[in-house]
Amino acid sequence: MPIGYSAVLLPQLSSNSTEVPITVSTGSWIASVHSLATPIGSLMSGPLADYLGRRKTLLVSAIPLFFGWSTMAMSNSVKAIIFARFLCGFATGILGGPGQVNK
Repeated sequence: MPIGYSAVLLPQLSSNSTEVPITVSTGSWIASVHSLATPIGSLMSGPLADYLGRRKTLLVSAIPLFFGWSTMAMSNSVKAIIFARFLCGFATGILGGPGQVNK
């Protein structure tokens, strides 16, 4: 869900009736920061899975995902949206490792 959300978010922020106007440059940051944060979360998933176990790692990954979505829902600035997208990407990266091993 967080990966494709920029397809819904960017047209809304590009319209004239928004509280948070964006430029093309900031729109590209909003769309790409999720993909930049995912590898960082992936690097963390292995040590977390070794320390906590796969199930608890999947549960812990819900924490940054929750805060990312909450921040995105309540944000009034582009910086907050970019930070929220980073948190969601980080959580998605953490989900990748234990989720694949668990299949």
